[in-house]
Amino acid sequence: MPQPVRSERPRTEIRGPSGPGRFRFLLLVLTLAPLVPAGDALGERAESHTRLERSVPADGDVLAVVPDEALLEFSTGVEPTLSRLVLRFPTGDSILLKVTGVPGASNRIGASLPVLEPGRHSIAWSTVSADGHRASGTIEFSVVGVEEAARSAAEAPTSTGPADPEPVISELYSSESAAGPSLRRTLFRGLGLAFLLAAAGVLWFAGGSGLVREPSVLRAASATALLATVLLGLDYLDWLLDVRPTDMGLFAGFAAAVRTRIGIVEGGRVLLAGLTFFLAGGARAGRIAGFFAMLAVVVGAAAGHPATIEPAMALPANALHLGAAAIWLGGVLLLAVLPDHPETPQGGWQYHEVASRVSSRAFLAVGVIIGTAFLQDLLFLGDPSFLLSTDYGRLVLAKGAGFALLVVFGAWHRWKTLPRLVATGDASHLRLAVRIEILVMAAVVLVAAWLAMTVPPVAG
Repeated sequence: MPQPVRSERPRTEIRGPSGPGRFRFLLLVLTLAPLVPAGDALGERAESHTRLERSVPADGDVLAVVPDEALLEFSTGVEPTLSRLVLRFPTGDSILLKVTGVPGASNRIGASLPVLEPGRHSIAWSTVSADGHRASGTIEFSVVGVEEAARSAAEAPTSTGPADPEPVISELYSSESAAGPSLRRTLFRGLGLAFLLAAAGVLWFAGGSGLVREPSVLRAASATALLATVLLGLDYLDWLLDVRPTDMGLFAGFAAAVRTRIGIVEGGRVLLAGLTFFLAGGARAGRIAGFFAMLAVVVGAAAGHPATIEPAMALPANALHLGAAAIWLGGVLLLAVLPDHPETPQGGWQYHEVASRVSSRAFLAVGVIIGTAFLQDLLFLGDPSFLLSTDYGRLVLAKGAGFALLVVFGAWHRWKTLPRLVATGDASHLRLAVRIEILVMAAVVLVAAWLAMTVPPVAG
């Protein structure tokens, strides 16, 4: 988009990274990012969509002596209150074991085992990871006499690898596969996030200026905040129904899920979006509404893969990524709904000046988006070869293609559309172009939502 255009006419100040507030947005995000819960294992490399790594008993064990406690170790932190272990006996009967967390190890859960008769037993497990995804599987083992256990151990292949530093825990290669994300949740989450980003961006541009008094801007801010609240609320409800323990009542299960780390993050984002809607209807509260909207964006950055994959780097990067996306999307939405001339006495802005300033902010936002996207792709992919060989990698490419198209839109605005606007005063071409750009942005956000619910690969 073209460089900002100077004018002799008085103009309304648009809050953004210029003058005394040059880095207002970056300072806000960097200040709030450390407040985002980072989980218990800050800095640990972990896979999203948790898998079982080790267990006692291990899958396929033949035991002469049954341990007093079943112990399960996962690749990420898990929520003990949402975890369930069901012990099935050789007779076909089963009991629900009482799950407890392991102090100092957020990725382990345990449960006391009763006395077991000889025969084939199994433990069916289900848990919820720190990033909010469900995982489940089954451990099968046999209880036999001492002589049969010794014979089974003698017939077992000898390991040539290094000794396990924790011999009480055996390796388990889980056979469960993560199901793909549902279309319903992808739409709820993706569209809800798109509307939240749009509301935050519009209010960031207009909240501290006369633009927020324009009826069309107020309607856009209120509508996007309302839709964000409804859609993210539906996504949250869908998640609560999915992860609540089935042996608990509806409200008790909801309460258990809400009290978890991811439950607090997701619920906090919905509440902040609702507060934004409540405040966005009044021009005097525009700046406050913009603060709560941007806070909702930053808090929401703690959901998904960044919560479990190198959170010390991924969480701030994701907060900056989403904040910059809000500036870009909110800017183009502002240009789409802003009238050609002020409709209120407090106005004093000119459309081409607003468009030029949005162009400058969008240019800075694009740089932040590219840098943070590159960092997160490095963390989540692990190996460039996964770009073509995995579903996650192909979604990254699809998101990148959509983003490249948006950059083309921006370049066209900068060098073609805005000069025409300045020369003729006709905003119809720019307004049509940014409305198309908004549709492309929404599609990119939907791909990003699908990406956030897809298992990322791990190198090596």
